Amino acid sequence: MATGTNIVAGKSTTSENTTEIVADAPSPTIDFTGSLILKVGPQAGALSPHHDVTGIESTGANGGDGVGGVGGPDNGAGVAGYGGGGPITATGAGGSGVIGYGGRGSRAKAIDPGVGVMGVGGGDDFSSKGPTLWPSIGVLGFTSSALRPPSNSFGVSCGIGVVGLGGTAGTRQQEGAWLTGGPGVVGLAGGSGPATGMPGLRHFGVVGVGGSANWSQRIGPIQEGGNGVVGLAGGVGSPPNIDYAGVVAVGGPPTRSAPQRNYAGTFGGPGVVAISGSASAPSELDSADTGVYATGGYAGVKAIGTPMESMRLREIRAPAPRGTSKATYPLPATSG
Repeated sequence: MATGTNIVAGKSTTSENTTEIVADAPSPTIDFTGSLILKVGPQAGALSPHHDVTGIESTGANGGDGVGGVGGPDNGAGVAGYGGGGPITATGAGGSGVIGYGGRGSRAKAIDPGVGVMGVGGGDDFSSKGPTLWPSIGVLGFTSSALRPPSNSFGVSCGIGVVGLGGTAGTRQQEGAWLTGGPGVVGLAGGSGPATGMPGLRHFGVVGVGGSANWSQRIGPIQEGGNGVVGLAGGVGSPPNIDYAGVVAVGGPPTRSAPQRNYAGTFGGPGVVAISGSASAPSELDSADTGVYATGGYAGVKAIGTPMESMRLREIRAPAPRGTSKATYPLPATSG
């Protein structure tokens, strides 16, 4: 078959040029009928296929995309995916809205494996006048009970790659208890257990769970316990190898070319800066070259250890002095 041939159901049709299906209104005063230009789907009822059937499959040529979706000019989405039938059917359940599988790499062509899902935020409109529009975020993920931000760009806090919004606390379910606030982002290292159902994860912005150790591994290097969260400042080459650490934070190294007024660049940046809600940000001179800098209206750091009453019951057994068999040194008593 060639260009100009009718498309016949159940048959293969070839073409030497692009095939277009165009939505056309009958007249300027009569609108187009329907909300879809093209719709495909299974037959309803007893004649529906009995096995899994894909709705549409599209394959690009050479380096071309498999599917190119362009949203409508009035804030339309390029691609919208609904799992389990979505709003189209009332009987569906489960299913992911969008799944992306990266392509395999090629050693012969020196091509890295492809990314599963990639999100690039939109930029400003430089062709028209008006207030500045900040670049949008790359990927925004939020639960069904989360409150979506009024703007996808987060204002001057622009340039964010990934934003996760956890569920809003206080939402009553139709069948069940009240919801608690969920974490915005949960990162699980390879080998770590599932984070679901852990009460400590609720209402946190970011939760990182390090990978579990695999001491029974017999082939390859032993997988030791991984870090929960690793934060590296700019200029840090690689994180230190600290197993089982909940949080590892490394400040930026000192730079010879940094101007003298830039204290963090001259002496090195802080690993962690903690500021309470009632305190102000520290100066760069105070926080430079510190492991942890904490400032608060009541206390910068408050650490609670084992109560002294229980510590009195313990004994510190030190190595016995030479010439004796054993020496036991009880903890000193405290007043009050």
